[in-house]
Amino acid sequence: MVDQATTISKEICVPATTAAAKNYFLHARKIGNVLCALRPNKYMGTRVLRIHALLQTIAVCAFAVFGFVPSAKAQATGTVIAWGAGKTNSGSNLNYGQSIVPSTANSNISFIACGSYHTLALKNGEVLAWGYNQFGECNIPDTARSSVTAIAGGGGHTIALKNGAVIAWGAGKTNSGVDPNFGQSIVPINASSGITAIACGGYHSIALKSGAVIAWGAGKINSNSFPNHGQSIVPAVATTGVTAIEGGADFTIALKNGSVLAWGNNEFGQCTIPIAALSGVTAIAAGFEHTLALKNGSVLAWGGNNFDECQVPSTALSGVIAISAKLYHTMALKSGSVIMWGNNDWGQCTIQSGSNSNIVSIAAGGVHSIALRLQPSSPTITTVSPAFGPLAAGTAFTITGTNLTGATSVKVNGVAATSVLVVSATSITAKTPAGAAGARSVAVTTAGGTATKASGFTYVAAPTITSIAPTSGTTLGGTSFTITGTNLTGATSVKVNGVAATSVVVVSATSITARTPAGTAGAKSLTVTTAGGTATKASAFTYVVPAPTITSIAPTSGTTLGGTTFTIKGTNLTGATIVKVNGVAATSVVVVSATSITARTPAGTAGAKSV
Repeated sequence: MVDQATTISKEICVPATTAAAKNYFLHARKIGNVLCALRPNKYMGTRVLRIHALLQTIAVCAFAVFGFVPSAKAQATGTVIAWGAGKTNSGSNLNYGQSIVPSTANSNISFIACGSYHTLALKNGEVLAWGYNQFGECNIPDTARSSVTAIAGGGGHTIALKNGAVIAWGAGKTNSGVDPNFGQSIVPINASSGITAIACGGYHSIALKSGAVIAWGAGKINSNSFPNHGQSIVPAVATTGVTAIEGGADFTIALKNGSVLAWGNNEFGQCTIPIAALSGVTAIAAGFEHTLALKNGSVLAWGGNNFDECQVPSTALSGVIAISAKLYHTMALKSGSVIMWGNNDWGQCTIQSGSNSNIVSIAAGGVHSIALRLQPSSPTITTVSPAFGPLAAGTAFTITGTNLTGATSVKVNGVAATSVLVVSATSITAKTPAGAAGARSVAVTTAGGTATKASGFTYVAAPTITSIAPTSGTTLGGTSFTITGTNLTGATSVKVNGVAATSVVVVSATSITARTPAGTAGAKSLTVTTAGGTATKASAFTYVVPAPTITSIAPTSGTTLGGTTFTIKGTNLTGATIVKVNGVAATSVVVVSATSITARTPAGTAGAKSV
C-alpha cells in the first residue's frame, strides 16, 4: 500500500539508502535493507510505505516494539482468551504465537497482561508466558514461579511483583544504551521491598512504593531523542500520594487524588492533560502515543489519534469499569463485554464470536488483545425424574442440579434431547430421544463444563401379556390370577376393565400376581402399565355371576293354606328372579339384600318341602 504521509503519527519503513532517513525518524533501526521506524518526527512530504501495510508482504520490523500494556487483575479466576495477531507462530507478519493460549491458561487464571508481542498470565502465584521471546521475555525465572501477585510486560521485557519486590527479565539486563538494553530489567534497590504496584513502558519500568513513583530504564535523561524523553525522571508531584501508574512508549502517567499526572514524550499531546482528567479519575491506561482515563464510567482519551484510537464510541461513555491500550487500539470493559476501537489490521479489535461475555479483565497487546473470561462453576446433576421411560422418543423429564444456567446441550446416551428448557440454575426440562432398552447416561453441558449422571435414565421395552390364569371369576372380585408376559418389571398398574386390581405383586419380568376387582358379568380387558408403556389383552378375563346360597329359613313351618311370611338368609341373593317352595312360586318376593329375601308361601300339602 502506497500512501502520501500527511500526518506525524504513522509507523513508516523506507529504504535504508534514503539519504534523509535518519534525519526524519526518531526511532529507526535497520533490518536487512529496510529502515523501520515507529514514527517520523515531521511531515515527510514524500511518498512512503506504511509499516503496517509493508508487514503484510515482507517480514520486516520483527522485533519487540515500544509500548506499554497495562496489567489487569480480575476479581475471580477464569480462562484466557486471545485474538488478533499471533494465532500462528510463523514468525512473520507479527505472528509469534502470542494469541495461542496454552492449556495451562485455560483455568484458574487470576491476572493477565501483555507485552508488545508476548502474553502473560498469573496462575496460583506462578507466571505463565508465551509468544515473542527474542529477548528472553518469556523465560520465566524460578523466582517467578510462586507467590507472584502482579505482572506487567514491556517492549521486550517482563516484570513481576513478589512479596513487595520487583523481579525483571528479558531485554534490559544491561544498560549498554544499545537497543534494546537500557537497564529496564536492572531492578534498583529501592524497588526490592515495599512495592505495591508495577507497570512497564516501552523500554522503562515503573513501580509504586508508599505512594511514590519509582522508574528505571530508558528516559533517565531527557535528550528529546530516542529513547530518552525523561519518562523515568519522576517529578516531585509524583513522589507522594500516587495510587496508580502506567507507562506509554516513552512517557509515564500516574493517578493522584483523582487527577492524571504525565511526563516524558509529549509529541502528540499524550502528556497534555485535559481539564476533564484533572479530577474524578478512577483508572488510567497508556497506548503508544495516546492516554486514557476512566471517569464516572466514561472513557476519556487524548494524544495520537491516527487510527481513531482516541475516538471514544458512545458505548464507552458510560458503565465502563476497566480500560487498556497498547499501540494503536483501545479496549474498554463494560457489563462483562469488551468494547474496542482503533487499529484492527490484525483483528485485534474483533473478538471471536460467542466469547464477548463474562469478561472480568482485559489487556491490549501490540497487535493482539486478551481477556480473562470468568470461569463458570461446573454444572451438577442431582436427579432425573422420571428416571424411566419407553424406547420411543418424547418422554418429558426434569433434571435437577446446580449451575445449569446457560446449558447448551442436554443428551441422553450421547443423543440430544429435544424441547430443552432451562427453567433456572437448578432445573432443566426436556424430552428424551429414542433409545435402546437399558440404563443410559444423562449429560448437561454449560460454559462451565459437562455434568454426567451415569444410568440417569433407563429405557424400558414395552410390556406384553401372553396369558392369564384363571381366565374367569365371579363378579364379586377377589379372584387371584397370574399374568404371564414379558418386560413386566416395574409395573405400576394392573387393571381389569379399567379398574385397578388389588394385591399386585411383580414376581419377575415375566410374571405378576393380583386379585380382580369387582365387575359386571362378561369378558373384560386386562392391562399392565410399566415405564415402557401399556400392554392390553382384550377379553382376557370373564366375570360370571356367582351361585346363590341358602343358609336358613325362618319360620321353618306354616299352614297348607299358604300365605306364611318367611325370610331366607344366604349369599349372592341379589337379583333373585324366583323363589319356590316345593317347586311352586312363592308370592310377595322382596330381595332385601345380597343375604336376605322375604316372601309368602304358596298353598301346599302337609310335610317338609324344599325352598
